[in-house]
Amino acid sequence: MNCVFADPNILKRIVAALSKDLGLVNFYFDESGLKINAMNDSHTDMREFVLDQSFFVSYTCVQPIVIGVNITVLNMFIKTAGLKDTIIWNCKPEPTIMTILIQDASENKTSTEFALKLIDFEEDALSLPQDIAWDCHFRIGTALLRQWIAKSKLIDGNVCLGIEKGKEIKVEVKSDTMGTISIKQPIPSVMAQMVQSTPTFTRTEKLLSSKEADCLDVLIQCSPGVDIQYETSMPICCTSYLDKDKKSYVRLWIAPMSNEEE
Repeated sequence: MNCVFADPNILKRIVAALSKDLGLVNFYFDESGLKINAMNDSHTDMREFVLDQSFFVSYTCVQPIVIGVNITVLNMFIKTAGLKDTIIWNCKPEPTIMTILIQDASENKTSTEFALKLIDFEEDALSLPQDIAWDCHFRIGTALLRQWIAKSKLIDGNVCLGIEKGKEIKVEVKSDTMGTISIKQPIPSVMAQMVQSTPTFTRTEKLLSSKEADCLDVLIQCSPGVDIQYETSMPICCTSYLDKDKKSYVRLWIAPMSNEEE
């Protein structure tokens, strides 16, 4: 397997989103690209990463391989890349290491090679939801949602994210000791809009732990916007697309809290 990344900044954000509350992760490479499915250590969310072969400057994978990666160490290596550097990953069949080559884009032309020791990691197979009839699907600009999350951190409390069809998105945080924060965003607006909903849908809300709000904050930095989908009995689905064709994406499935858990 050999793949070349054109934008180290996006790769940094992808690896940072993957490494949030995760240690060991299996990477699945085949001729179509890279796939990663993982559950966080506290089992409150699942992450789904798909990087289609078209996402890379060049991509070659002669035969499918699965490698176990210490994502914390990989994140440290990737962080050393400059904003215009070229990053190359390379693995041989039945690998014990993955080579990470960072080529300096400056006049110095420095080349740094990291040999990441791989780990034989057995994980439970994850069954990701398929073909869901969502109650509603709305889209929020990354900058706007990050503002809301930043404001929600001003007090200690979980985050309630609700939407009322044709009216507004509402973010509310309550703290027994510090007070309440309430943010109302009219929809449709420039950076917030309803994409789709069922004919009977009127309004709904989901309660996220403050920890999961932090995780979402890291994930949405991968792209200009996030698509959020709600269904009564399903986890919250948050997707950031990395290309216009929506072949490459990072997705977070969050288990919402009940009022009793609060």
